[in-house]
Amino acid sequence: MHVELNGLYTEGIYRKSGAACRARELHQILQTNPEGASLDNYPIHTITGLVKRWLRELPDPLMTFALYSDFLHAVELPEKSERIRAVYQKVDELPPSNYSTLERLIFHLVKVAKEEEHNKMTPSSLAIVFAPCVLRSPDSDDPFLGMKDVGKITMCVEILITEQFRRYKEKMESIQKLEHAEAQAINELHLRRQNTIVEKSSELEVPHNVDSDEKTLIERIKSIKQEKVDLACRLPDLEQEQSDNEHLDSSSSMSTESLEDRMKSLNRKGR
Repeated sequence: MHVELNGLYTEGIYRKSGAACRARELHQILQTNPEGASLDNYPIHTITGLVKRWLRELPDPLMTFALYSDFLHAVELPEKSERIRAVYQKVDELPPSNYSTLERLIFHLVKVAKEEEHNKMTPSSLAIVFAPCVLRSPDSDDPFLGMKDVGKITMCVEILITEQFRRYKEKMESIQKLEHAEAQAINELHLRRQNTIVEKSSELEVPHNVDSDEKTLIERIKSIKQEKVDLACRLPDLEQEQSDNEHLDSSSSMSTESLEDRMKSLNRKGR
């Protein structure tokens, strides 16, 4: 959270390293007295360096030794849609704690990539940095084997970041459509009440003796507002989307269709 509040615009975030002495100092504090650590006293690169260190030092990496070979086989598939599907199938097999941590990490990296214009960190560059931290070879006695697989593990992590980035953008587009539908409904409500003075604070309260059309409109506005809040509060899931096309976007198209239907309904009401 600290990085998202203070570091997303920092150029080279996660690529550049902080001072080793400051990193050791902060690491010691976090080990002995985490409640007493004040992250505001440390450069952002020191903090991001410790995030990477924590991931690298996990006894079993986040994407696990057990699934290492399976993830590599997944990215060897010839078709892009097959690779995406296979990677997500393996993610589904992670232990619950690994899954939830990876889900939050990837969402964080999506937020970083979203500010690429400022921090110069693309999904590809983030994958290069994080792949060795979260997907390591179980054969640590053969460093050359790990080097040989660098391209594959990077592709695997890049698939996750890129796909979640796509879902994040779709989510933002859905929120924008909801905002448009909400604005249309509120405008129609204002038109219906143009001869009545209504306090802004009570705009969505149902007046006495209101006609059924206006009551329905008020309930629709409330529903859209709640849907927008729910959508904004949910992380893009790491779950595999059920689709056969290249982008695996059937669920998002269904959501878009429902929004379009709602907007058409609003237009019909306004006539």
